[in-house]
This record gives sequence, structure tokens and C-alpha cells, in this order.
Amino acid sequence: MEHTKTELFNFADSARNKNSPNPSINLGVAPFTRESPCVPKDVWRYLGIMFDRNLTFRDHVKFYSTKSVSAVRCMKSLGNSNRGLTPKQKRLLYISCIQPIATFGLRCWYKPGTRAFKTNIKMLRLTHNQGACWITGAF
Repeated sequence: MEHTKTELFNFADSARNKNSPNPSINLGVAPFTRESPCVPKDVWRYLGIMFDRNLTFRDHVKFYSTKSVSAVRCMKSLGNSNRGLTPKQKRLLYISCIQPIATFGLRCWYKPGTRAFKTNIKMLRLTHNQGACWITGAF
């Protein structure tokens, strides 16, 4: 067993029971013994998607929306309203480079009607607003 790759992650019983116990486990093999058990993580990353205990994907959306906002800010150096790329070229860059970052793992967390969904969409709205301002040259 590779100890550096050993992880423990517990899902919550239900969305209503968010404070369910998150116990550690004694594997009986060093370094995870009774004195130093394997402690569960708060967020589990698998194939680039970040799972939390209640499957709200809040950490996942926050990570990728921050990444996409920083990409939009970096693209601002490619031109302004007077010179540089045309709005059509900026739009093409936004669709091909920024949107795939922002919507990575969308099929996992896209569940309309849930409270977590509304929170996740609010985080992505910032990326879209900054991208629209960059494309149109607005402030």
C-alpha cells in the first residue's frame, strides 16, 4: 500500500444531515495506526472534479470560476476598444478558451432547482460578466 496515495473520504448521510460524523479509521498498518489514524478529507479530487461531503460541488465551481476569471483578466492584454483584437475575435477566444475552463465538470453539478445550483451559477456569473465587458470594451 502506498501511504502517500492513501486517502479517506466520507459522504454525508443526506443533504439534511450535514453534521453527520466524519470518523477517522485505523488501518492497522503504519503510518495509520491507533495513535495516528487516517483522517478523512473535506474535499476529494478525482479526475479534476472536486467532491465535497454533501455533493454541492461548491469547492469545484469556486476553483474553476476563479481560474476562468484570471484567464479573462490575462486576455485583457490582447487588446482594448481602440486597438488589438476585434470583438468577433475576442468572442471566439472567450468561447474556445474561457468557457471550457468555467464549465468543466458541469454534468456533475448541474441540477436546477437546488440551493447549491443557484450558488454555483452566481460564482460563474462573474466570469461571464467580465468576459462580456472584455469583448465589448465596456467598463
